[in-house]
Amino acid sequence: IIQLMEYANVFFYDKSIFKVSRVIPDMIKKINKAVFIEPQNGFPPIFRLEEDSSNLYVSKEAKELLESEGIKGCIFKPIETSN
Repeated sequence: IIQLMEYANVFFYDKSIFKVSRVIPDMIKKINKAVFIEPQNGFPPIFRLEEDSSNLYVSKEAKELLESEGIKGCIFKPIETSN
């Protein structure tokens, strides 16, 4: 079980494609394409976004470590980054 108390502020609104809620205009309803701004020190190993709190995101290094250790049950989807 993973409980992350902080959100990474890496969502690139200008290049991502998403729909906002009609009821709550500042809330993202669905993300069709996520683009992240890569932090200077790199992404945290595991993180969440406030814009998409139901998903966990992992850095490239964390993904490679999970795969090399034979961890099963993870589905990895690529995310575009912009510097």
